[in-house]
Amino acid sequence: MAFLVALLIVALPAGSQERIPHALGEFERKPSANGILLAVPHGTHDTCTPEILYRATRELGSGYLIARRFQSDKRRLNVNRPTEGAHLPCAQ
Repeated sequence: MAFLVALLIVALPAGSQERIPHALGEFERKPSANGILLAVPHGTHDTCTPEILYRATRELGSGYLIARRFQSDKRRLNVNRPTEGAHLPCAQ
């Protein structure tokens, strides 16, 4: 759900990159000028992922979305799989 909210935020007009606080973590975004958007759901835990993303977006001229430090009760949350570990079906 948080990732979907972030995608909606990215659709809003803005000029440059910015960080958006969230109750469970934060998003970093740079809107796309050409309709291409790259996303990194594990910007804190996957080594060098943000750096790879920055390079790719420079080469493509695209926008990006990074989810960082998402956690609840000191447990890391997978923003691209929010029901993982919660024993809930994907529809919930």
